Amino acid sequence: MPYCHRCGTLLDVDAHFCHKCGTPVASFAPYAYVPPAPSAPQPQVHSSRKDPTLLIVGILIAVVVVAVIIIAVFAILYPINFSSSQNNGNLNQISQILQWSNTHANGIVQGASAKTAAISPPTMG
Repeated sequence: MPYCHRCGTLLDVDAHFCHKCGTPVASFAPYAYVPPAPSAPQPQVHSSRKDPTLLIVGILIAVVVVAVIIIAVFAILYPINFSSSQNNGNLNQISQILQWSNTHANGIVQGASAKTAAISPPTMG
């Protein structure tokens, strides 16, 4: 129940004036909580936090170094033998093909030269 703010008399709940001194009674609306409007988010500055780009670059460099080390270890443990009999067989076949093509190409060129000389008109001189 409200009291008069001037004389302190007990007032009725729906009274608009104090019945003893006549002072107007302020009507109070029930208080309704209104949450504050959200403000714009402030960027947080972390001085102890590092740039993520540097972290990614560091990880990539570490991966490349580890890959090179693994490849080097496998190259030392399992060397590639380029002088195997299979490779020598392939090289022999290639050299035979080249010799055959050179032999036949020379014959074709010589035959063409002879035919050209027979057809060409005599020179005046």
